Amino acid sequence: MSHLSIPRLLVLIAAVGALLLAPALRTSAASRTRAPAPSVSGTLTVNVGYEPASLDPAVDWDTGGETYIAAVYDTLFRAVGATRVSLKPGLATRWSVSRDGKTYTVTLRSGVHFHDGSTLNAQAVKFSFDRFLKAKQGSYGIFSEIKRVQAVGAHTVKFVLTYPFASFPQTLAMIDGPEIVSPKTVGSHQIASNGASYLDSHDAGTGPYELVSYLHNQRIVLKAFPGYWGGWKGKHFAKVVLQWPASSSTQRLRLQQGTLDGTITMTPEDFAAVSHSSGIQVQTHTAQTIFDVRINTTKHGLNNVHVRRALSYAYDYNGVVQGVFRGLAAKMRGVGPTGLKNFFPASHPYTFDLAKAQAELKAAGSAGKNLTFTVSYLPDDTPSIQAAQIFQADCAKIGIKINLQGIPIATYSNIVTKPSTDPDIWFGQWTMDYADDAEMYWSYFYSKNTPNNGANVMYYKDHVVDELLLKAQHATSEAKAAPYWKAAVNRIYQAAPEIWTVQPREQIALRSNIGGYQYSFLFSKFYWPVYSMYRK
Repeated sequence: MSHLSIPRLLVLIAAVGALLLAPALRTSAASRTRAPAPSVSGTLTVNVGYEPASLDPAVDWDTGGETYIAAVYDTLFRAVGATRVSLKPGLATRWSVSRDGKTYTVTLRSGVHFHDGSTLNAQAVKFSFDRFLKAKQGSYGIFSEIKRVQAVGAHTVKFVLTYPFASFPQTLAMIDGPEIVSPKTVGSHQIASNGASYLDSHDAGTGPYELVSYLHNQRIVLKAFPGYWGGWKGKHFAKVVLQWPASSSTQRLRLQQGTLDGTITMTPEDFAAVSHSSGIQVQTHTAQTIFDVRINTTKHGLNNVHVRRALSYAYDYNGVVQGVFRGLAAKMRGVGPTGLKNFFPASHPYTFDLAKAQAELKAAGSAGKNLTFTVSYLPDDTPSIQAAQIFQADCAKIGIKINLQGIPIATYSNIVTKPSTDPDIWFGQWTMDYADDAEMYWSYFYSKNTPNNGANVMYYKDHVVDELLLKAQHATSEAKAAPYWKAAVNRIYQAAPEIWTVQPREQIALRSNIGGYQYSFLFSKFYWPVYSMYRK
C-alpha cells in the first residue's frame, strides 16, 4: 500500500459506479472447456476491511482492494513471506538486468490464459503497462522511471528505464499497478481522468478467481476460474465472498455464528472476546503497516514548521498504544516502518510533551495563535477515530481546536488531488507496496509526487530533500543510495509534514475450520490468500 492510507492506503482516484456494478459476467472460453477439480467446493466469506475505491488494478491503490485484485489478476513476480519478503516467479519465470542497470529483460511463463480465453504473451504485458502508465493513476508514481516497454518475442519483454533503479524487480510484484490485463477484454476502453474504468465492473485477469458480481456498499463475489495456470490440485474454495462490515460488533457476531469465516478490523476488545470462543482462532503478526497523520502543509497555520512540530508533541503516542491498541503496537521510531530495507531511526524523536508543544506554538508567533483544524479519517477506521479523539482532547489543552470528520474513501480519493480541498489533517494507514522503506520516502516526500503521481498528500516541498531523493532513486546500487535516503529522512523528520505515530501488531480472526491462511508481511492483514485457503 500503501498503500492508505488506510489506504495503501492512499487511494488516489475512486471509481464511480451504479448500485449493481456487475450482475454477472459472461462465461469465458476457458471456463467452458474445463471443470474445476472435485476438491474445489464451498464458499469462503471474509471481511476485507473496507470497500475498494476501484476494481481496476491500474487505478486502485488501497488495502481494501488488495484481496480482490490479487485473486483476479496476476503480476510478473510475487512477493511472499510472513516475516521477511522474498521474490518468487509469477507470470514471469526469470529476469536479467543490463550492466548499466537501465534495461530489464523478463521471460514469461507459457500456457497462461486470461479469463476471456485469450493467451498471455509479451504484447499483453506491453499493453497492460502502456495502459497503466498512460492513465497516470494509482501507484503510477512508483513506475514513472519506465521509459518504454518492448515486446521482443512471444514470451520476452524488455523494460527500458530512464535511470538505474535497483528495486525495480520488487516493484513488479506489487498488487496495485503492474497487474497484467487482457487486451481482448479491455479493448479500446480508456481510463477516465477521474479514474472511472471499464474494469470497475469487468474482469480481465489471469488469476485463480473470476468476478461474478459487485454489489456496491455490500459485497464482491468471485468464482474459481477452471483454466487457472496454477492448477487446482488440493483443496480450494469454489466461491469467495468479499465483504466490509460496518461495525466491529457485527463482525464479531457473524464470526461467532459462522456466517463469516475471517475478519481483520474488529476492536481489540472484540478480538480478545472471540479468542475465547469455540471454533475461532486469533492470530497475531508483526506488521509493517503504520498509522500516520498527514498534515496539509499548504493550509494556514500548518504551513509553519513550528505548528507542525507542536502537533507532533501534542500526540500521545503511548496513550494510543495502550488505550487504542491495548499494547499491540509500538511507537514509530522514524519516518517509515521497521523490518524493511532503508529504515533509519530518528536521532531526536518527537514525544508526547505538551510543554514542548506550547513552546513550538510560541516560536510560531502569530501563525501559532487561534488555530482551528479539521481532522479527517475513514468512517469505519475505528483505531484512527479513537486516536483522533485522544488527539482532539490533548490539542485543546494547548489552545488548538480540532473538529473531527469522517470521509468515505471515494470522497477522500478525489479531494486529495488539490491542496485547496485536501483535508487539513488526515488520520490514515500505510503499507509498503514493495519491500523497501525507500518507496515511502520517494512517493511521500518528493515534491512532484503529489496526486495523481504519488502519495504526497501533504504537498510537502523542499528542494534540498528533492535533490537527495533524486540522487538516492537514481543510484546504481542500494549501498550507494542509502546515505542519500538517510540524509533526506533526517531533514524530513525535522520538518514534521506528518506525525509518525504507531506500528501495530496485526490480528486476524478465523474460523478454526479454515486452513491454508498465510500472513503476508508486505501486504498486511488486508490481504487474504484466498487461492491457498480451504475448509478443513
